[in-house]
Amino acid sequence: MKQRESAVLVVSDVHVGKKTPSYDMRVAQKVLDEVAKRIVRIAELVQDGYRWDEVVICFLGDVLDGSEIFPGQATVQDIPNVLAQATVAARLFLPIVEASLAVAPIVRLVGVAGNHGRAGKNAAEAANWDIVCYQQLEALVKAKWGKRVFCDFNAPTVDEQGILKETSLFWLKLVQIRNHWFLLHHGHRARTVLGVPFYSVRTRALTWRSAFKERWRVLMHGHFHQFGRMDFNDIIVLLNGTAVQHDTWALENFGLQGINRWWLFGVSDKYPITWSFGLDLEVRSNGKVAVHQ
Repeated sequence: MKQRESAVLVVSDVHVGKKTPSYDMRVAQKVLDEVAKRIVRIAELVQDGYRWDEVVICFLGDVLDGSEIFPGQATVQDIPNVLAQATVAARLFLPIVEASLAVAPIVRLVGVAGNHGRAGKNAAEAANWDIVCYQQLEALVKAKWGKRVFCDFNAPTVDEQGILKETSLFWLKLVQIRNHWFLLHHGHRARTVLGVPFYSVRTRALTWRSAFKERWRVLMHGHFHQFGRMDFNDIIVLLNGTAVQHDTWALENFGLQGINRWWLFGVSDKYPITWSFGLDLEVRSNGKVAVHQ
């Protein structure tokens, strides 16, 4: 009998609109299209032992490159208009949702905003272009697939009585997957120590564990453009990489190369992580995305 599970894809730091010697909107589209193919391929690899009830796509923010985040940013962008970034990015994620629906009856989209989405230094922190992108994505998937896709983003909503509902924790979100709680965080609230972010991430994980009544098990973390897993006590921290090719940000700030890798893992009723793949997003010199995971 096949074990029933949820598959979880972690998406972060796509920076749609950013331009490097080997990255722009067209390369971002190529990378995301390849991720969609990997989801189907991995579903085929594990189908003998597992049946996916759902695919949960967790967005950790910085899906857009934003605007005026640092001086001269527009000179290293192929889409300087941040509204255009949001519109383009929402459509770029559709193949991933479609591939997920091909291997599971239901897809859930959940997410938090990143620091690159902020509307300006003097704007409300919740005024974030990542959230605008998520809202556009929600409208697209609802129109195309209806009730097969559920969306739960930290975005302001108005109920039928006209009452506004919003959260101040747009950058932090608890998500329940099967019997387990997961904590989503972009990462910019964990400060660096001596240029290496890992100590700060560990400290934040320990303090956040006691801050919530839900005893979450896994912290998903973006922002640093690093990839890896840390286990301490019963806490698991997953650092998620970036889609940006030829990324120098981590090298400049931490002395570390940016890592083109995202997490895809399984969740059972008993265990928060049963199997995992690190999806390689690196675009090779021949223009093709790496084929291994």
